[in-house]
Amino acid sequence: MQKFFLFFLLAISSSFVHSESTPLEQDKLSIKVSHSENQKEIPFHSYHFNPSNDSNSPITIIRFPLKAKTSIKIANSTLNNIESHSTSSPPRFKQTNNQILFNISKPQKLVLKLGQNNPKTIIILADSTNQEKPNCEQVIFFGPGEHNLPDPIRPLDNDTIFFAEGAVVKGRIELNSAKNITIKGTGILDGSECSSGLPLISSNAVKNKVSIEDVTLINQNGPVLKAINTQVKIKNVTALSFGPKAKGLIPGSDSEIKNTLIWAQNNAIEIKESNLDIKSISVLQGEYGAAFHISTIGTTNTENVQIENCKITHLCPSIDNPDVASFSIFNQNAGEIKQVKIQNIEVNQAGGRVFSLQTHILPGIGKKPDPGNIENIQFSNIKIQTLQPKHARRLNIIRGHQPHPNIRNIKLENIILNGYSIESPDDGHFFIGSKSTKNIEFLSTTHNVKKISSPDNSPARLKPCPSSVESGLNSYGNKDFHIFMENEKFYLTATEQTNPLWDKRGIILYESTDMQNWHEKAVLISRSEIPDSAWFRDEWRAPEIHKISNKYYLTFNNRNNKTNPYKKTGLGIAVASQLTGPYKILNPDKPLLLGNNATLFTDENDSTFCFWDMDGYLFMAPLKLSENEAVLSDDIREIFSPETHENYHFSDAPFVMKKNNQYILVFSQFYGGYIVRIRQMKADNINGPWNFIDEGAIMTFFEHEANDQLKMPYKKGYTFAPPTQVIFNHHIFKGTGDQYYMSWHTSEKYAEPYLQIKPIKFRGNGKIDVCQ
Repeated sequence: MQKFFLFFLLAISSSFVHSESTPLEQDKLSIKVSHSENQKEIPFHSYHFNPSNDSNSPITIIRFPLKAKTSIKIANSTLNNIESHSTSSPPRFKQTNNQILFNISKPQKLVLKLGQNNPKTIIILADSTNQEKPNCEQVIFFGPGEHNLPDPIRPLDNDTIFFAEGAVVKGRIELNSAKNITIKGTGILDGSECSSGLPLISSNAVKNKVSIEDVTLINQNGPVLKAINTQVKIKNVTALSFGPKAKGLIPGSDSEIKNTLIWAQNNAIEIKESNLDIKSISVLQGEYGAAFHISTIGTTNTENVQIENCKITHLCPSIDNPDVASFSIFNQNAGEIKQVKIQNIEVNQAGGRVFSLQTHILPGIGKKPDPGNIENIQFSNIKIQTLQPKHARRLNIIRGHQPHPNIRNIKLENIILNGYSIESPDDGHFFIGSKSTKNIEFLSTTHNVKKISSPDNSPARLKPCPSSVESGLNSYGNKDFHIFMENEKFYLTATEQTNPLWDKRGIILYESTDMQNWHEKAVLISRSEIPDSAWFRDEWRAPEIHKISNKYYLTFNNRNNKTNPYKKTGLGIAVASQLTGPYKILNPDKPLLLGNNATLFTDENDSTFCFWDMDGYLFMAPLKLSENEAVLSDDIREIFSPETHENYHFSDAPFVMKKNNQYILVFSQFYGGYIVRIRQMKADNINGPWNFIDEGAIMTFFEHEANDQLKMPYKKGYTFAPPTQVIFNHHIFKGTGDQYYMSWHTSEKYAEPYLQIKPIKFRGNGKIDVCQ
């Protein structure tokens, strides 16, 4: 009878099981491996564990030598879905009666994700080799079975560490200054029970040489390999890094990585040194970082890097994390990144960026050196597939943080996105800094590939966002737009940006017939006519006009910057019989409330309610209006805060409307890393309770996408406009017929904000879709 070894790593304890020739059964999962011709069963080794990242658990690894065409049968009573990732062409699967049958005839690493309700992952390692113990004296040998090591393995010069077939070693390897080390075998090294943050294999010896071949490496608490200043040759390795934000491989200079499977939650391969050759790599990328991340260490250059014939699959295809990318080249040190060639790459399930090339100044106090250049970078023959068009909104970024071009000579050749050739920045939704880049070139020599500009209606086609609306509006920019339609014309009020040396004029009313070309209609309230001591003399933020009971009510959020500098703004309301005024201020003595971004909603019975934000919380209260007074009720309700909702984030800029007998609340939420998501809640009653329609966002803005190139002149010493990245007012207004639109200002930080308008649609549940 043939034998195989079966290992289980459970939550509390581990066990080693030796079994006769029977299929593996784990959690009702049955796996059988046999010769395709005579159906004779093939023994294999199996290792089962639950990663710390629950989204990946449980995982079973099976390994066997592939000597002929092999059949694999997987059976499970709850099996209802299969997703495969392979280092080569995946096999053809036949699924019948909760069984999956397939054949393997070539060596490969195959990852199967099975099931939906109770997902399981199987990693199949079909090898062409069956290594035997090396015949040399300096061997640290681990035979079949489980080995729990209390201390790290610390080899001497010229040692070989060998993991035999069926060996599972719980521990780490510290190479320290040992030179010429070989790590090989078909066993497993699992450092998941080691201290948090430690790499599974570490080396910091200058000009050391390490060879790693065939082994399976697992770490849930840190990187699998960290080999600074070390030449590493990695071949046919499986590297699994499942811990939160845990990285994969960090090789040193002059390293080679070939025919390897890497599954990492953070940067799969992090390159900080020069002369690296990476070929035939399959990357399963988690929810953080990049598949390939290239940076520098101090003043040392990173150069001569070649990456080719690789496959990248993003397992968490979300646009919400701005740090997720396929290729990230990021420099915040004085060293340069240059001579990088990346070619023949397949990218699947891309949701975030594919290309991210950026320079940044190091954070901290004191003068920092400018980051070094990124130059002579070539991407060629990159095939990208996204899940849906909306996941590719502003997919890529090439930008520096200096007023001179320190990102230059970047060539993108034969880039295919969802079947379309990318021949310009707009084709691939690239944001390219105008002053910090030079010689960014898009080329296409691919034949029989559709052009983005081809007149078809492919659902995968990407269309660039329209330009901002600027015609007739304030040249220094506007934000917090409020638009409404009356008598077939559109009217707009907004927070007006100015040169920092100038005072604001007050509240300006703009008029348009097409929402694209505007002209100034009237100055509704002039700051020059406001007494110096008035509480509402300055700021003039987020003004709105609401027609209620045939009167026009103008709201504004102001303060006096001399008597009340840097304090909270207050709500003021004025009234007029005509749209263009004159307006009488109803509360000249004091604000109705202290807060920001106050907005009004009036129902079909002319009952009015005020919504506003303060310190990241959202509030509401009834508001009584007449041509002589404005009275805010004492019945102030906290509608969104840590006390009202578990999934709270700092929030601001509420907008309320009613559609299809549902009350809809739109507001912005601030997340760490300067991520702003525009969220939506609904209620059956204006007083709540308010609940999220779903977990998604209407729109998402990232700091890295913000433009930092000013358009207007400023006096020396005032070379920036007020930052606008955090607060976003998104207002909805009705156009002709039953078409609704959403307005907001562009996502720009330290640059002038401008108007954007797009049509929207409402789903049956009230969910808002912004039409691209």
